[in-house]
Amino acid sequence: MKLGTNDDIYFSVIPEELNKTVSQLKGNLTSVNYPSNYLNNMDYIAEIIGPPTSRVVLIFYHFDIEWQDDCLYDYVLLQNDITEEGLRICGEFRGQR
Repeated sequence: MKLGTNDDIYFSVIPEELNKTVSQLKGNLTSVNYPSNYLNNMDYIAEIIGPPTSRVVLIFYHFDIEWQDDCLYDYVLLQNDITEEGLRICGEFRGQR
C-alpha cells in the first residue's frame, strides 16, 4: 500500500508494534506476518496523520482479505475521524485501486 498527499509526496509505515499513530512521510504499510497470512482474531489499528491541509491518498496494489457479506469479520476500515462509521473493505484484488 502506498499512501500520499496531493503533492505526490508518498508516505506510509511498517509498524514495529500494533496500534500506533503514523506521521512519517515515507515507508510501507503491510499486515502483521506479511507476506504470510495475517493472524487470526487480531485487531490492528494504524492512525495516519498527515501535515496540516494535506490529503491522505491510499493506493492498494495487492489486497487479499477474506470476503463475506458486509465485511463482518475480516476487513480494512477507512475513516476520516474515529467518530464516523467509515468504509469497510474486504475481498481480493490486484493492481492499483
